[in-house]
Amino acid sequence: MQEAWKTAASEVEPRARNGDAAFVTLGDPCTYLTFGHLCRTLREHHSDVDVAVILAGQ
Repeated sequence: MQEAWKTAASEVEPRARNGDAAFVTLGDPCTYLTFGHLCRTLREHHSDVDVAVILAGQ
C-alpha cells in the first residue's frame, strides 16, 4: 500500500504545487484514513507542498 500512496502523492504534488488541489470528503477528513495516508505521504515525500484542512460549517 505504501507504493500506492507514493504514486498518489506524486500525482497530487504537481497539481498542488502549481495551483490548488482538493480532497473532498463527507465528515472530518482527519478521521478517515484515506486522506490521512495521502497527507502523511505528501509530508514525507513532498514536504515543501503545503497541506491545509478546511472544515466547512465550523
